[in-house]
Amino acid sequence: MSRNYSISTIDVIGDQVRGLKAETTAFLNATYIKIAQQTLFNVVGRIRIMYLGIEALTAWSADATTIKFGYDASTPAIAPVDLCSASGALTSLAVGKRVAVLGDALATGALESANSGVSLLTKPIDVGMEGGAGVIYLTGAAAAQTGATATSKVSLYYVPLSDGAYAEAAI
Repeated sequence: MSRNYSISTIDVIGDQVRGLKAETTAFLNATYIKIAQQTLFNVVGRIRIMYLGIEALTAWSADATTIKFGYDASTPAIAPVDLCSASGALTSLAVGKRVAVLGDALATGALESANSGVSLLTKPIDVGMEGGAGVIYLTGAAAAQTGATATSKVSLYYVPLSDGAYAEAAI
């Protein structure tokens, strides 16, 4: 038996299975993958991260960049916490390659996918707090990206856990 679901039905099923999606726009790596903390998503309330990863839209420069993601609460103000440790060196990351937070331990490094077009799964991580606010950020850990043309985007799939909780792209 063949089934033809409307696009809106498919979208709702996707939201329920994988979580809601927040995604940055395509950005120049040299602008956003720096040693300093770069805000990617604003978070209100408490959310469960189902997937958090970056994808190379164009090949990365050969800078041996290592990246890591973190959460920084502003309300109440709490010191930033890394969601993973630094990835391995991402020298000339190929188009379609992704680097994801694994989420099984805060000390586990963000991991590069073995092949372009394949994502590693993130084990759920809860961030934020009831009535709180903060940001999910990215740092170039040990080496920033310096190439003038390399681009990427970051995807966040999440489930709201507190009333009114949400995440939205900051870039």
